[in-house]
Amino acid sequence: MRTALPTRLPAVYNGVASTYGFGINLHKSESGNKSRVNLTWHITPDVMAYYTYSQGFRPGGFNRTATSPDGGTIFLKKVAPFLAAGSPGNYKQFFKPAGYESDNLTNNEIGFKSQWLDHRVQVNVSVYQMDWKNVQLPLFDPVHLGNTTFVINGPTYQVKGAEVQVVARVAEGLTVQGSMSYNDTKQTNAPCLTGNVPALPRMAYASRR
Repeated sequence: MRTALPTRLPAVYNGVASTYGFGINLHKSESGNKSRVNLTWHITPDVMAYYTYSQGFRPGGFNRTATSPDGGTIFLKKVAPFLAAGSPGNYKQFFKPAGYESDNLTNNEIGFKSQWLDHRVQVNVSVYQMDWKNVQLPLFDPVHLGNTTFVINGPTYQVKGAEVQVVARVAEGLTVQGSMSYNDTKQTNAPCLTGNVPALPRMAYASRR
């Protein structure tokens, strides 16, 4: 598939200018492996410790774009106007991307599950760390980025947390449950939209980090 970067003007087919205002016949592929490992240790018949390593992802996709009738050419829209010093008008710095890639999450977790007082009380505790990379980030800013939402791959997050769950059978027919969780979330990078339109003044590509 061919992507036409410089313009979103209609293509000409059999002498007639024509585009579709949405993507047709678009395709992309990604490959890789995701794993899950779980180790358990029965310390006693009523106490089990465990460790879990798991990976997950969300598949990539496509943004709304214009394409030729046969789907062979994608026409990208320019957004993000920028008034360069000494220029006669606004430059548009950024082509909305045709699509976005998958994001990925890795989780490491340790904990234990236990029962006490003749199985009348259950206590479960877990501690975990999740690393979420290249997060799919929807953007909507009608003034600067156009009136349609599009998705990019953006920041990376790290989440550290703990959970405690208690279930107690107080009496016949009466059970009391309680749980508590704590999360400490950190954004580990802050990417900007970097200008990707060719032939713009160098300052138009500037991004803050």
